Amino acid sequence: MLVVNNCSIINLFYKFKENNKKMNANLIKQIINSYIDNAKVNVIDTNGTGDHFSILVISDTFNNMALIKRHKLIHKCLGKYINNEIHAIQLKTLTPKEYEKK
Repeated sequence: MLVVNNCSIINLFYKFKENNKKMNANLIKQIINSYIDNAKVNVIDTNGTGDHFSILVISDTFNNMALIKRHKLIHKCLGKYINNEIHAIQLKTLTPKEYEKK
């Protein structure tokens, strides 16, 4: 009985996921740009499913900012979408000088 219940839960999760809204890479870019002035943002839908994204943000805002604070800033921008439309993000946050060195 436990196996049947677990399968039922898994099936409900996938049905929910299929009916759930998908996020758009361009919308993520717009949201981040609305929070961080003069940011260069590149967003890639890594799985093509609208819920896993690789995000590169280049901005002078990150000057003298620790990595964790940079990531918290991006999480704050996307807050209401994370764990809803967005399941996973891979972040790279750089200053323009850091980007030029890479």
